[in-house]
Amino acid sequence: MNFNRCLLGAFAILSSLLSAHAQTNLPVTDPNYKVAPGTMGPNAFTNWMFRINDPVFDPTKITFEGRYWNVRDRFKSNTHTGMFRVEIPFSELSSLELNYLMESWKLGPEAMKQFQPRTQSGFSQGDLVATFKYRVFKETKTRPMVWIGGSLKTAPGSFDDRRFTNSTGYSISAIVAKQILFSTGAIEKIRFVAELGFMAWDDGAHSQNDAVRFGASSIFQFKKSRFTAGYQSFKGWRGNGDYPGSIYAEFDKKVTPRFSAFGSLDIGVRKDSNPWMIGGGIRLRVTRPVKKNRSTPTIY
Repeated sequence: MNFNRCLLGAFAILSSLLSAHAQTNLPVTDPNYKVAPGTMGPNAFTNWMFRINDPVFDPTKITFEGRYWNVRDRFKSNTHTGMFRVEIPFSELSSLELNYLMESWKLGPEAMKQFQPRTQSGFSQGDLVATFKYRVFKETKTRPMVWIGGSLKTAPGSFDDRRFTNSTGYSISAIVAKQILFSTGAIEKIRFVAELGFMAWDDGAHSQNDAVRFGASSIFQFKKSRFTAGYQSFKGWRGNGDYPGSIYAEFDKKVTPRFSAFGSLDIGVRKDSNPWMIGGGIRLRVTRPVKKNRSTPTIY
């Protein structure tokens, strides 16, 4: 059995097991309580709708990422957060991404009243998100590349302290990317990326919230560094904190051919958003076995 089949099989088993867990562990039975960003902790939906990234990747490398940030929520409480992400390419056409986060939190009086947790502080593990991307159209000089992305938000995150939903969700979206500048100067290239899609999650006993997810980013590529600026948001229809939006900036510095470090800042621009998030992390790319005749795209 080859490498790609092993990965697909593992993903199918993982999705099946965790989805079954979610269906038998609904967060609440009160139909008046709706799971939404406005009633959960500041990271409840973060790793499900996180960054509008360039879908291009190196098919010969598995990418590991460790990220830390401090997030300030709408009630002036700070949360220390760690997120781990791995991207596994099947070929130059498709990849699987897994990300998982955990947090250490302490709440002020306003946040205690809003979230109604068991204690004023604690440590919580979040939901696991799996995202599969597939390239539909290759980029040309006149045509952008188009990818289809689908994600599954599974439900291991504890609901006890209202930090995470412990409910399943899914999304599907189209991602469009195009290089808009080639240069031999300080800036080697500029790429534009946009995403538009649909997402839905279980927000209570036998109830669902639907939302449109959208965003865009510009990526400025230098010789050994990269700067990204973007906007991300989703809009539900219940009006219970389900319309957050934030602008973000991230600077990534290549330290070695396989290792890079980065820093980032997110600023909320809607009332449902966290006011700010600041952090950084590292990325490591590890070679995986591929066919010798497979070409490697020119990317960062």
